[in-house]
Amino acid sequence: MAATVMSPLVQPPDPLLHAEEKAGFTVFEVPYVNESQEESVASSSTTFVEKEVCIVGMACRLPGGISSPSDLWKFLHEKQSAQCTVPADRYNIDGFYHKDGSRAGVMNVDGGYFLKEDVRQFDNSFFGINNLEASYMDPQQRKLLEVVYECFEDSGVTLEDMSGTNTAVYVGNFTVDYQSMQSRDPDYLHRYAATGGGTSIMSNRISHVFNLQGPSLTLDTACSSSIYALHHAVNAIKNGDCDGAIVAGANLITSPEQHLGTAKGGFLSPTSACHTFDTSADGYARAEGVNAIYIKRLSSAITDKNTIHAVVRGTAINSNGKTPGITLPSATMQEVVVRRAYENAGLDFADTDYIECHGTGTAVGDPIEVDALASCFAARPGQALKIGSVSTPPA
Repeated sequence: MAATVMSPLVQPPDPLLHAEEKAGFTVFEVPYVNESQEESVASSSTTFVEKEVCIVGMACRLPGGISSPSDLWKFLHEKQSAQCTVPADRYNIDGFYHKDGSRAGVMNVDGGYFLKEDVRQFDNSFFGINNLEASYMDPQQRKLLEVVYECFEDSGVTLEDMSGTNTAVYVGNFTVDYQSMQSRDPDYLHRYAATGGGTSIMSNRISHVFNLQGPSLTLDTACSSSIYALHHAVNAIKNGDCDGAIVAGANLITSPEQHLGTAKGGFLSPTSACHTFDTSADGYARAEGVNAIYIKRLSSAITDKNTIHAVVRGTAINSNGKTPGITLPSATMQEVVVRRAYENAGLDFADTDYIECHGTGTAVGDPIEVDALASCFAARPGQALKIGSVSTPPA
């Protein structure tokens, strides 16, 4: 489980939705507008500015043709849904779907949320990668390179500015579909197969291509992988291990194995949609996405005149410990991680107006998450706290 508390300093030109990948939950303060970025931080103490970490660059690829944070905001504002059946260029869903999911070798889920673009397309020469090596690269690696490049663009830095810097790379990922596909035919394996499909290379590839010389690692904590990556990246900056960091997450569904496994485990909704906080909640829907943010010290961002999208006020992580089942969450430990995040942030519960929830859309997970939040926020004065989850389609 993980929690992050952020505080947007100024409202950007295009409204941006600050949301983490489905992992625990993310808490934000409502943004406010000042005449200039410098004025917005002028009232903050020097200690605060020197201590805090902020987001200066963002980029994404999401279902529904979303290719930027402003696209995401527009998509949500228009109450659109990106739900669809499994695209034919991923795998033949007709060979695996059956409404009776108890049958061997089938799943009762025929869709989810998929990128509209052809994930095979990749301008490898732009990144200095030869054709043969590129053909063995997991599409998640390819899209990560594109998104990180756009993330640097959004932050206003050049590749020359970044090359050779003590910039870390933390990637959250827990899917190895492309590696599974390659392993089916041993004759297909090549000397590039190991680096093309290894999860550790997802972060290392970014460090290598852009010559980033800080820590580089890939984390797998399932749904919370990306927010765990953010937590460790923030601490690395505060501890002086690096001067900045790319924090990214990648999930592309190109093979049926993991879809079959999660469906058989009862995690996925037969409707191929997530119904968070609803009586019809019967599981979640898998979704694709490749996203990245560039974070650095707030003091450095002000000096470098970067656009500051948000300040990461506090993060916290923990584990459920012993529960009735390994996949069952603990309301107690979720409450603990929220309180710890707010303690680290130095904020009061009354300072928050909205919480973007994990929102598993399950009959067990949703009540536990709401109970944990209620334990923290129910007694606060003022207006009721609003909660929601981007994983649930509009009504």
